[in-house]
Amino acid sequence: KEYAVVLLHTSLIELASVISHALVDGRLFIHSESVFCISSGPCHLISESFCSIVVGYMNVNIINSTAVIALSFWYRMRIVQLKGVVGRAKLHVLIFLLFCLYLPHIVTFHSWLSPKSVLEKKLRLFYDVNEAYGLHGFVDITEPIPAALVAYLVIFPYSLTIYIIFARQKV
Repeated sequence: KEYAVVLLHTSLIELASVISHALVDGRLFIHSESVFCISSGPCHLISESFCSIVVGYMNVNIINSTAVIALSFWYRMRIVQLKGVVGRAKLHVLIFLLFCLYLPHIVTFHSWLSPKSVLEKKLRLFYDVNEAYGLHGFVDITEPIPAALVAYLVIFPYSLTIYIIFARQKV
């Protein structure tokens, strides 16, 4: 029953991923020091700001999914090592706390996005765009805050994956 909590949260994360991708319908472009997300989904019917928040969520959703998978391996190792069960309530809290760690990332991503007009100017240099789209991203990811956000999105999943590989071998 406890492991079912992990499976439940994994499926909820995947459902949220599908919904967010359907809302955004985005494409990611990396060009030189710029990162762009061009979206043409229905999130624009709500607001441009809502779309950027959903894009920020999409950025960390894969990491959140990987973190829950890592937690599932930690849980399996705990059971194999006969350390006892954790309890469903504690597992819910752990998974909730894992997600809460990503909220500052989403807020920072949303607040540090480059202005759309600046992104459009840069994007038009190599991509033909029309007016019916959303555009979110960073013109220069070498600036400290965007660099930290992008580095986190690259480095943290690798550390989780390395943990999963080693934990899998022990289980």
